[in-house]
Amino acid sequence: MITQPRILLVVGLAQFFLCTFNPTENADASPIADLPHEGLVMFDENPYNGSPRGFYRFDLNTHELSLITEVDKLSDRFTGFAWHPIEQRIYAGSEQGRLYTIDLFTGNASLVGQVPVTGSHPFIRGIAIQPQTHQIYGMGFGPRLYKIDGQTADAVEVGMIEDLDGGLAFTPDGTLYGWAPVGRLMEIDLETLETMIFSGTSIGIVSNLTSSPDGTLFGSAWQRGGITMINRHTGAGTRIAEYGDHTNGVIGVFYYIIPEPSSIGLLISLVLLVLGIGRAKAAK
Repeated sequence: MITQPRILLVVGLAQFFLCTFNPTENADASPIADLPHEGLVMFDENPYNGSPRGFYRFDLNTHELSLITEVDKLSDRFTGFAWHPIEQRIYAGSEQGRLYTIDLFTGNASLVGQVPVTGSHPFIRGIAIQPQTHQIYGMGFGPRLYKIDGQTADAVEVGMIEDLDGGLAFTPDGTLYGWAPVGRLMEIDLETLETMIFSGTSIGIVSNLTSSPDGTLFGSAWQRGGITMINRHTGAGTRIAEYGDHTNGVIGVFYYIIPEPSSIGLLISLVLLVLGIGRAKAAK
């Protein structure tokens, strides 16, 4: 016999999983009700170029932009972005050397803490998350590379990376990339800190880098207000979009993936589990 407490347990657990595995259901603050479960997002920091300061979804097929949400305006300036696939939120570095988390759907920013970087300026110029270990890496002046604790903002210096100028990103295979002066792509060996700078087409000024699931790199073209696509094998870059109303604003770019909702399957599994427990007890 299935008692009322068991029914309530099933309903409660089902509601929990619906909220946990389908975050867009609670994204009332987002103008995009049908936000895809993965995609490329750019951040425009400039509220004076004709566009709201916020996160925009960039459609890779049509190159159309859609505002997801405006982002908290702080006295600090965000300078590096990365999507955390487990925590389902954005990590951002700042001009004053702080680490923040930002909600993709509401734009609310929360301070994690001050990152203890060294050098002439506390600037965190790039943020990247290693896809296998989910370790956060950040770049400070020097240029120095750091491992950063996402819960405390404590940091351990990995070492100096000569010619690294910003824009950190990991591809799915765990390879770290950055960009070097004169707009060149750089590959970084995390074990030896040796680098390889590609001599392909200059990619211009790139504020941030990110990788899609197939390893294609994308960079934010700050001055041009657009997106640059970069071939990680050759270093060649192609500016695939420019927007006049985002000029001098596109400082961030990241690729997000949200788990597909599996609420129906989970609900069925929970019901069967409770039914099975009830029958097993009744049979004793």
